[in-house]
Amino acid sequence: MILKDKNLVYLINGVLVVILLFVNCKKDNTGSQPELTTIPAFEITENSAKCGGIITSDGGESVTDRGVCWNTEPNPTIMHNKTNDGQGGGSFFSLLTGLTGNKTYYVRAYATNKKGTSYGMAMSFTTIKLEMPILTTSSITELTQYSAVSGGEISSDGGSVIITRGICWDTEPSPTILDHLTFNGSETGAYTSHIDGLLSNTKYYLRAYASNSVGTSYGNEISFTTLIDEDIFKLAGNGSKSWKLIRNVSTGRYPIEVGNEDHSQIWWAMGKSNNALHERPCMMNDEWIFSTNGAMQFNAHEDYWAEAGIFNPSEICESTTSMLGTNLQDLSAWGSGDHSYVIRKDPVRKLTALGKGAYIGFCKLGNGTETNIPLDSVCYNVVKLTDQSVDTLIIEGLFKWDPLQPGGSWRFVLVHYDNPGDEPPLP
Repeated sequence: MILKDKNLVYLINGVLVVILLFVNCKKDNTGSQPELTTIPAFEITENSAKCGGIITSDGGESVTDRGVCWNTEPNPTIMHNKTNDGQGGGSFFSLLTGLTGNKTYYVRAYATNKKGTSYGMAMSFTTIKLEMPILTTSSITELTQYSAVSGGEISSDGGSVIITRGICWDTEPSPTILDHLTFNGSETGAYTSHIDGLLSNTKYYLRAYASNSVGTSYGNEISFTTLIDEDIFKLAGNGSKSWKLIRNVSTGRYPIEVGNEDHSQIWWAMGKSNNALHERPCMMNDEWIFSTNGAMQFNAHEDYWAEAGIFNPSEICESTTSMLGTNLQDLSAWGSGDHSYVIRKDPVRKLTALGKGAYIGFCKLGNGTETNIPLDSVCYNVVKLTDQSVDTLIIEGLFKWDPLQPGGSWRFVLVHYDNPGDEPPLP
């Protein structure tokens, strides 16, 4: 009986093992991997995109991990790039970063439970290729002597937000934002730009520009020439005019006048109660040629008046082949030469001779002082400028010996004859 009992125990234990194995096998076969779909990519940029998935079934087991995986080859898996977007069923969204512009990627949603990982349908998208903006330059309108209106139109932002836009210009071709420029907002479409502070009768080159995160691009280049200022026309005509110190003093005007600051007295005038017109013919031959392009040529006709205290020797008409100072320094910059000029309202009308040694009338007058060395520029107040059969230019400069005391003034009277034959001979 004891042997029978033992065999029964073995039999019962064996049946229990089979039942347990059956039960366990049946329980394992009740679950499955999740089922899900992929949400297509959206909000695609140069280096990022959004997508996601919808878990339609968890397979009877809790979803422990979900997200999207992507690669540049089809059918990506979690062994490639992936996001981790929590647990559970339902929908989820993912942000893909670190992408490369203008490249195709493949993406699939994935979900994992204890039965394994399953994937949604593979989809593809291409990241944006960022480029510089595309734009054109507007034609010039409202052109004056010192200003103009232009603008541009941005037809494409290049896939990136416009940071700034405007126009740039210079007197040389192909201007850039390193030259002169305006700032006109940060939108696409058409815009208008106003530019001021230009020089009269000057050719400029202009381009619209727009900048985004990629860089700055330019529209087509246009050129324009500002109008001739009325004063420039009087000074240079349609091309150029030649001016000399006035020779006829019968009207009471003298080529050079020196007096006090308020002009109540004339201390000395060339040809007034003196023989200076005859003694200084080299000054009466001096010629200033102003051109509409801003050039000023000085022709000394190979001689100059050697003013005392400046030149050595002095008080004579001397050849420009030797222009030496009192310390034998070289003063030849005051001889014939090519310079430039600017005439502007500043707010009073001023005429500036530009260039080393450039001057008008007489070299002794500097800027607010009397000088014995050539300067880089000399600025004069314009007292009178007329355009008649005999044009008149009167300029002056003030100077002081003592800043706390009244000073003096130098005044120069120059004329231009429309008919050169009307010019009187040297006195």
